[in-house]
Amino acid sequence: MKFEDKSKMSKVENSISYKILMKAFQIKNIKQIHKLNAIKIKIFTAFFTVISPLLLTPIILDTESRVIKKQLIGLVPEKDTLINNIFYHTSLETKIRSNNELLSVTVIDHPNLSDEALIDRVKIELRAHCGIDDCAFIKQYKIPMALPKLMDLKYEVLPVKTRLTARLFLAGDTQLNGSLNAAMISGERAALGVIEEVSKTNS
Repeated sequence: MKFEDKSKMSKVENSISYKILMKAFQIKNIKQIHKLNAIKIKIFTAFFTVISPLLLTPIILDTESRVIKKQLIGLVPEKDTLINNIFYHTSLETKIRSNNELLSVTVIDHPNLSDEALIDRVKIELRAHCGIDDCAFIKQYKIPMALPKLMDLKYEVLPVKTRLTARLFLAGDTQLNGSLNAAMISGERAALGVIEEVSKTNS
């Protein structure tokens, strides 16, 4: 297990979760991982998957109208797009209403583009994939370490597959994909896995 980015490794080693994991597994540093058994190594690997996450960049835009009328998040599934999803904050009820709409565009792990180039690219994608043409840039945020970097994306998992040992079941969005839905689904499947195991024991 190697980290090419030394600054990222430094952040990991200084995190409270890392220190707790080191103490729980009774090893002093990552170089001693070979001393762990297969189950602990799997847990350790899962931890580093979560702690090596993606950059999240919400971009706030002003638009004249909404292409999504309901209070829904719009996903952009097209390949090679920077935009992951869009949401109109003005779709929510507020005491004060403006004439225009407030649009949030979420970009995940974009390449090394300048801020201006990124905004221009987002506007092009909004026009091409969402039919949004009348937007003006307001503000951009950069949220590092926002989402887990998962290589094996899934939407569903069988309850039996959440079982790591006879008494240990895994749950969390990292088991499927980085989303609230995935967190709820994996938690439900893990609970069903526990129920199945308890039912077998009591039968």
